[in-house]
Amino acid sequence: MIHYDKAGAFFDKFKKMYLQNPGIEPRYGTFYTEFASFGIAPSHAEYNSESNKIADYFKGWINDFSLIDNIRVYHDNRQERFLQFRNKGGRTDDDLAVCYKLYLSFPKDVIYEAVEDIFTFMANNNMLHVSKVADKLRSDSVVLRVYRREDALKVINYINNNPKFTQHALPTNPLLPTNGIVGYAYDDNLSYNQMTCIFLKMYFQHKRREGTLQNASIQDFFIYMNNASLMLNSKEGLYQLLGDSDLRNEFNNLLFRLPMEKVVLNIQEVINLIKDNIDPNYNFQDYMDTIESFQNKEQKEEKAKKNRIMLGLNPEVKTETGKELFDSYIIYAASKYGADNVKDYVRTYLMGGEYGITRDHNFRERFKTLLPRQTLEDYLGNNLEAYIKNKCNEYYYSLFDKACAATINKYDTEQLMYALDMLLNGVYDGFTNDDNARLDLMDKVPYKYARFYAAQKKTELQQRVSEMAR
Repeated sequence: MIHYDKAGAFFDKFKKMYLQNPGIEPRYGTFYTEFASFGIAPSHAEYNSESNKIADYFKGWINDFSLIDNIRVYHDNRQERFLQFRNKGGRTDDDLAVCYKLYLSFPKDVIYEAVEDIFTFMANNNMLHVSKVADKLRSDSVVLRVYRREDALKVINYINNNPKFTQHALPTNPLLPTNGIVGYAYDDNLSYNQMTCIFLKMYFQHKRREGTLQNASIQDFFIYMNNASLMLNSKEGLYQLLGDSDLRNEFNNLLFRLPMEKVVLNIQEVINLIKDNIDPNYNFQDYMDTIESFQNKEQKEEKAKKNRIMLGLNPEVKTETGKELFDSYIIYAASKYGADNVKDYVRTYLMGGEYGITRDHNFRERFKTLLPRQTLEDYLGNNLEAYIKNKCNEYYYSLFDKACAATINKYDTEQLMYALDMLLNGVYDGFTNDDNARLDLMDKVPYKYARFYAAQKKTELQQRVSEMAR
């Protein structure tokens, strides 16, 4: 559970600030910066200073772990401010989504050696994990996401029984429960700390509206989180909570790539854990049991099914993701309007004209449910045109490749070369029509794309023949 004295001081600080400054609005970013800088610097300005940056350590860690088995250390541009430390053991990110999430914080003169020691220990024990280290000192500079329960217990025990860690560790944020110097939580596709900060903002806004700001406390926050947990069990309660823009943004960001029922389940799990971690009767053993239950795929699917019922969806059919819906719309719209025009219809929708999305195949209603304008805008940003172009190109090439494969399988490479030559002159007859390969190429792929693919394929085959002749 959390340290109630630190949590109480945290609430007293913000209660005092908001009581004395009625013009200051509670904001998610304020709480998040407070969490990140906790124990690192006395002020937000000092926290953001150059002296707290450790990005220069990244190259050293990449080099030091380059020859060590059972770990891969690399920089991923999708998370520019973190260095990745991973040992997935041949598993996918989805396989390792539900992990025991552990947090550590160290001062600048200790963190380099601490990171080397901890991840070497994990590699030597072949622990499955998806972990990272931030590019600056934070209360959660080091995040370990460990898949197996026994490994999580082993690395926690190793850290807590090593004086060079325990004597120098900095505190994690005050609303994060700890085992020794190790903070722990869970979030899957969300961020536990971000979600805590969103609900802290909502809580203080609620207290101000009610005129009961003077009663704000960690105990009262527990009651608030318990009510939020109960609200998530009904569609009406869910959408009431989603009236908050920050929570809605988190919801929408996930909705593009996950079925709605699983997005709701992820939010339910994290909110329940935030609430449980405040409960003085909920301990570390309970946390370990909770995460183990989250890893049970049958239980998870049963909960997702209940959410489909709660949301008024077909309980027996997995809901499509926003991405699946958008991709299928792009392909259909490209065949109906032409690939070059799809972006204009989508832009019309983004600008408020729902008629930009055709009613065919119930696309318009499906977009209202799964792809509200803000969801699509948040996910694609300025990449809309490139995304549509790439998706069309991917689909068109798959049909071209299908025609090539069918032709070469039925005949030989020579026949395919002949078919490509004919296609370059606007004639499709050289391709077989087995499994509608030729008709699909003719009817569904604009000629300018087919001609471009044919020229590329011909060059590729000629080079292959030339290499074989050497």
